[in-house]
Amino acid sequence: MANDREVTFQVWQGKIPTKFVVPDENDQDAFYLMLPRVSYLAIVTDKVKKHFQRFIQKDKEDEVWFSWNEVPLKFHLPIGN
Repeated sequence: MANDREVTFQVWQGKIPTKFVVPDENDQDAFYLMLPRVSYLAIVTDKVKKHFQRFIQKDKEDEVWFSWNEVPLKFHLPIGN
């Protein structure tokens, strides 16, 4: 039973290594974060925008989206989902 509790704790406290890139840009500009699996992308959007601010046009700074394998990710689902 104690083992189950430890496994459950590790799963819920787990973090996911996440890589952010700007499409068609050099991979050297990638931004890496360890994100809690029960968090949301909306929480880290400001950090990501700040890192990539030189790539963001002033008139499109509110147009941010995340995708994986060219599939847009939903902001309302937890990161580890």
